[in-house]
Amino acid sequence: MTTATLDSLSRTFGALADPTRRAILARLASGSATVGELATPFDMSLAAVSKHLKVLETAGLVTRSRNAQYRPRTLDAQPLAQASGWIEDYRTFWTKRFDAVDGIQIDRELTAPPSAVFAAWTEATQFAQWFGGDQVDVPADTLDYNPIVGGSWSATMALPDGTTIDWAGDFLQITPYERFVFTLTDNPAGPQRAEVVVELTPTQTGTRMRMTQETPDFTEEMRERTLAGWQTFMDVLGRIAEET
Repeated sequence: MTTATLDSLSRTFGALADPTRRAILARLASGSATVGELATPFDMSLAAVSKHLKVLETAGLVTRSRNAQYRPRTLDAQPLAQASGWIEDYRTFWTKRFDAVDGIQIDRELTAPPSAVFAAWTEATQFAQWFGGDQVDVPADTLDYNPIVGGSWSATMALPDGTTIDWAGDFLQITPYERFVFTLTDNPAGPQRAEVVVELTPTQTGTRMRMTQETPDFTEEMRERTLAGWQTFMDVLGRIAEET
């Protein structure tokens, strides 16, 4: 890897180090926007947002239109692709480290923007549609799902054979359009809850989604069943996000 590439990576990772700039990129993954539109979700001045945009432009992550009146900004994903390639060189290392602990991991490439994928995870009506897959119902009167850090959630799956499964968990970390961490258990009365981490990365075509879940004390068969279940859930989640 050349010195120029390393310098470019430094600018990219430096720009990505700030959560506001990451949120701006997630918004631009949905389409171009003016400074005013980008500033709307944040409690900061237009000048402050413009400073963040300057950092992103210097890193090559954002370009500015020549439209003299509005000057909308557009996401340029090329530096992200370069950063992703650099990280990919270490995949073997982190895969081995993850395999060394109890857990499962799912990676999906979705054509929906991060905002739509994030909504599928965090909006109660969408969560109820995919949690359990196509063949399972989550009745609205059993669902208590309002993602707030420190809050809890609960839901009941109604299976095709007439049986039910009660679920519960807690919300641990929420970074809009980027990261969602919560716990879950199908034994709400018990003390043990598995942590689920969802990470979203904007791409040129949509979103790279990575989901990991702890599987403490699971047998290999239990881990395989859990992975297969989540794969079914993710099929439906992806369809919902892409249709939104």
